[in-house]
Amino acid sequence: MIKETIETALTQLSHQVLQEDAPETRKAVSILKAKGYHSNEQILDCIKTTLAELTYYALTHTDSSIDDLFYYKLMEMPPCKNNFSDIDGKKTYFIFEAWLNGYKDKMYRKFKLPAEKTLNELAYTILATFHLEAEHTFTFTYQGETYLHEYHPDFPAIPANHVRLKDLNFDLDPSLEMTYDLGCCYDICIKYLDMEIMDKRILRTTPVILEGIGNGLVENQKSELVAYLNGNDMEIDLRDKKVKFSYMYPFITQPFDLKKNQYLTQGRFPLYKDLFEHLK
Repeated sequence: MIKETIETALTQLSHQVLQEDAPETRKAVSILKAKGYHSNEQILDCIKTTLAELTYYALTHTDSSIDDLFYYKLMEMPPCKNNFSDIDGKKTYFIFEAWLNGYKDKMYRKFKLPAEKTLNELAYTILATFHLEAEHTFTFTYQGETYLHEYHPDFPAIPANHVRLKDLNFDLDPSLEMTYDLGCCYDICIKYLDMEIMDKRILRTTPVILEGIGNGLVENQKSELVAYLNGNDMEIDLRDKKVKFSYMYPFITQPFDLKKNQYLTQGRFPLYKDLFEHLK
């Protein structure tokens, strides 16, 4: 009788998790997601384990302390060691949005990358989709840690080429920052939005650009570009003559073209990977 009652409760709980129903279930799910448990299967396994541990307590106590103890037990669960490896022809993609700090309405991208890609490959995607030329190095900042594209003895940072996207707990903290060109300092805000399971036979392109605003950034011309985005088309020197910034870089006046951006990003991505990781 007790076994049947528990099985019935777990069946109801499974439906609640799938439908994100009931405040108590949502609270339990949010606790576990903050620890890196992404899939419904992982979440249900954790809840079942916790309920099994509390079965005797529930049978011998009638007060409401069982609820508090249940959530306490969930919070004691160890962080999940995420496993987004390819299974049965499926691939896990992470969906991100990125924008020039302060100009989300004018220079923005949304894209997805396989979860096993590195922070470096996230950077190559951003450089490529924003039309930057990869002439400079970059860093990431996430949860108080700094990541550099590779190990450098004079720069205390974690090598970004050793950190995979799936290793970061984006459910706990979805936001990170990328700084490109440590002199010019293009500050790019990045936010994890969601994960998606795709059939590898359907989607082979990496990365996948989903949408965007603004045609692109200009290498080594941050102050001029920012002035242009603010409505002030600055004059710059060109062969001893003063010309408008938009005349010097006419591509910035063009609207975002998804098909063209996907084509250019897909072409530049492997080039930047070679540049940073193979050509020393």
